[in-house]
Parts: sequence; structure tokens; C-alpha cells
Amino acid sequence: MRLALAATLLLVAVSGCTSSDSARTPAAPRNGFHIEYDVTDDRGLHTVEVTDVDRPYRARTVRSAEGHSVGGVAWTESGVYQVRPDGSTQQVSPSWPAAPGPDSHLDVALPVALRQHLVRQASGSEVLGRRCTGWLSKQPLDGAPFTAPTPGERTTSCVSAEGVILSDSWTRDGKVLRARVATALGPPAALTDRRLFAPSPTPAPANLSGFSVTPSTESELTRLIPTADPAPPPGMHSDKAVAVLDIDRSGEAPAVTREGAVLTWVGAGHLVEAKYGRDLRQPTPAPTGGAPIKLGLLGTGRLTPVLAGLRVDVLGPKGLLLTVISDLPEAQLLAWMRSLSF
Repeated sequence: MRLALAATLLLVAVSGCTSSDSARTPAAPRNGFHIEYDVTDDRGLHTVEVTDVDRPYRARTVRSAEGHSVGGVAWTESGVYQVRPDGSTQQVSPSWPAAPGPDSHLDVALPVALRQHLVRQASGSEVLGRRCTGWLSKQPLDGAPFTAPTPGERTTSCVSAEGVILSDSWTRDGKVLRARVATALGPPAALTDRRLFAPSPTPAPANLSGFSVTPSTESELTRLIPTADPAPPPGMHSDKAVAVLDIDRSGEAPAVTREGAVLTWVGAGHLVEAKYGRDLRQPTPAPTGGAPIKLGLLGTGRLTPVLAGLRVDVLGPKGLLLTVISDLPEAQLLAWMRSLSF
């Protein structure tokens, strides 16, 4: 990607002219889920946690204690927001189009995590009349990178066939730190701007943001990215395209430290997010974590199971790092990536 693009977008970022959710038409509601949990922590405090995931990009989690809201978090295709107890919102930061924080595709992730010895299977159970598969990990599956349980710390989870946590219990040194059980599960609310932002959200302070996100077009971004145009995964179509700049504001003048682009494809209820990035100050380190995976002309990458499905990182020429996150089944995702090249 050319430095001229970074310079141009820096002017946008410094002036605070970032895109607004309310000024754009949100993605049409797709499938997702609504789930409610009863939660008990190690102090005996009982809370209710309600999450709506309106795929592909939007979600909201709110919590209440003793019948009173304590606020929560909302995610959209262009921002992360604090939800205050009164329902008003404050943008915390801009963001690029991606699966929202609580979206869960553990049905895709856990078989890979099992193969990589990051989790173990356990006895199944039934929650809300649904059978679920038992899994053992060190910490909750939606709270930290997957890590195998240890003698001193483990989480026992029960996950539905659709990849959603229906219950879990997190213990450390024999003490239960938190226990959750789903009390309701169904289709999501349509998280339109009207539902999420009434009144309009307070914008994030421009001078606090460590990066800027600027909508573009796939054709413009792929012209600037030093790689071959990625063909859409089979059965999917191009959806979003943004330029992303990391900005260092510690000096007298903001400086771009990293430049990149995010492209997304949607179709058949799936999402593929491809993020290209390059460090402008130092060589981009090779990705670590996960397991090595051969990716054809792209070379060798790293495959990591994550809450949203699977993540693949591969370092290309001139320090260009490609990160793909998707809920596609492993074989389908890897077959598509092996058709790509730098």
C-alpha cells in the first residue's frame, strides 16, 4: 500500500472525520442468536447477562443486577460502544468490519482446538432442552485464547451444536470464580441504529483513538495492496472494504505506524474477514501461535482456533501480514486460501 494513502488518511484521522454508524445504512439483519444467562461470581453476586448477535457485524451485551441495568457493550461494523445503565451510548473506538465480540462459532473452532491439544472433551449435558457437548479448557472459551486446563485452573463448558456456550463453570484452586447457565435462547433482535442508538451515541474523542478506519472500495484497496486481487470464497460476495491506519499520538504530531486494509465477504450465513497490514517503522514479525499450515502459493501460515471460528496468519513479501478470520468450516476456508497468492 502506498505511503500517499497513509498521509491522506492521516489528515482525515487527525481532523476527527471518521465515519458514523448512524449516517450509514446498517447491514440487513442476518442470522444470529439471542441468549440470556444467569451468572454467579465468587462473591455470590447474581447478575443477568443478555446478548444479541445480529450477524455479520452487530452485537450487544447488557447486564443487570437485582433488576437494575449496569450497562454493557455494543459492536457495529464501524465502532465499539459503551452502553450506559440508562441505555445511552458512548463510542469507545472506531473499528473495522468483523465478527462482533460475542459472536460464537465454537462448532468450527473446537475440533481444531482439540487437535492442537488446547481443549479436552468432557461429558455432555442438556440445557434448555438442548443437548450440548462438554469441553474442558483453562479459562472460559469466550474470555481468553484457548489453553488446556491445568490441575489448578479449569473451565467446564457445555456447547450447543451451533457453537454457542449454554453453560460453564470456571474454577481456580478449587474455588468457583464464575458460573453461567443459559435461561433463554432464540433468534436475535435486529440491531438497527434506531434500536442501538436512541439517542444518538456520544462520539469517541478523536485525539484518543489509536487508529483510523476509512471506508473505501475493494477495487481501490486491492490496487494499493501489493498482492493479487483475492477472489471471493465460493458462494460468497464482497461486502465491506476499509483502509486502516495505526496512529502514534505520543509525539508532537500524530504519525502513522502501520497501514492496512480490511476486506469482507458474506454469503450463505458465513463471514470471511481478510486484514492486510504492514508495519512502517520496523520489520513485521512472523506470526506465532496456533499450528503451522501449508497455504499453497501463500506459503506457510499459522492456524489458530478462536471464538469467531478460525484465524489464519501468513507473512508475505515486503512485510505484508495477511490475517483471515472466518466461521467457514476448516476445509472450505483453507481450500479458498490455497487459491490465493501474494
